[in-house]
Amino acid sequence: MNKPTKQQPQAPIIRFMPLICVVAVLVYAALVYLLLFMPKLGKFIDGGEYDIRPLEARIVDDGQYLQELELALTDYKSINSEHKRKLNLFLPTNEDMPGLLVQLDEIARRNGLVLSSIDTLVNEKEVGPGGAKKMRVSANIGGGSYEQFVLVLNDIERLVRLADVQSISFSSGEGTYSLVLTAYFMDPNTGLQRVVEELPPQPMSL
Repeated sequence: MNKPTKQQPQAPIIRFMPLICVVAVLVYAALVYLLLFMPKLGKFIDGGEYDIRPLEARIVDDGQYLQELELALTDYKSINSEHKRKLNLFLPTNEDMPGLLVQLDEIARRNGLVLSSIDTLVNEKEVGPGGAKKMRVSANIGGGSYEQFVLVLNDIERLVRLADVQSISFSSGEGTYSLVLTAYFMDPNTGLQRVVEELPPQPMSL
């Protein structure tokens, strides 16, 4: 008959070996985390090398600057367009006889007179300051007093378009008046108009 084998008691260390292994793994993981990941993680926190918050703030600032730049560009285009419009009224790039006729007729009517006739002649040979061309304008105005005609002359001097009154004449008692003025316009192929258009827009009160 076989004698029962006595079971040797396990040492305490062997009994807790699974727990020790688990603890060792956790400690190892913690060390790896502290030694490998923490230094890199520190670069991503506030003030770290890879902290993206300053970059985000810069992106926001750049976006605001871009918006301001777009607004400034829009304003510049608007001002430049208005500048060119006023310049074209002051010194058109062609004779613009219809426009001048409308302005003179309006001035005459505003002062109670009638623009009865108008004649123009462009002087192709003579060139004004800055390359401006000259157009001789002869106009007959009637239907009112001399005082009214003086008001017409004053309004012509304030005309938006660049023009100079050269001579006036009138028939005593008939209420008819004649005037000769020189209106200017710019050939787009000459320098002044091109130079002015290329300059930055400046305030221009007309």
